[in-house]
Amino acid sequence: PEVREYYQAKLSPVGQAELLVKYKRAVEREFFPARGIGQGRVGAARRVVEQFTRLSASTADTAEIMIWYVELGVRYTLAYGDIDEPFYASMENMYDAAIKFAVEHRLVERFSLRFKKIVDDTKDMGWGFHDSLNDIYREHFGESK
Repeated sequence: PEVREYYQAKLSPVGQAELLVKYKRAVEREFFPARGIGQGRVGAARRVVEQFTRLSASTADTAEIMIWYVELGVRYTLAYGDIDEPFYASMENMYDAAIKFAVEHRLVERFSLRFKKIVDDTKDMGWGFHDSLNDIYREHFGESK
């Protein structure tokens, strides 16, 4: 199935779009399933992002799913309260990787508002999460958010 997905994404723009939707839903289910409370398993969600990255033919879609992962982690924290340090470390690492990826592939302008919003949305969160994201943002864009 993974090989079939790979070729669908490479050969068809529709296949690429369907692949992104499928994988974004898989990440979302880890945080916000259709029923019940999400488990917030960052390892499982991160593996989905990594698998999509291997399959995707689109650098913009790869950046999209990386940012989506962090946005969902922020929403999860807002919904369920403070989580734990490994959770936040995973979000910080993905945020940094997403920014580096966007810079490398000249996608910053496309995603800049979302990068800023992530930092803004974490202002009142614990574990130094906001400070770390703000430092990452400042490191790459030279301004504090």
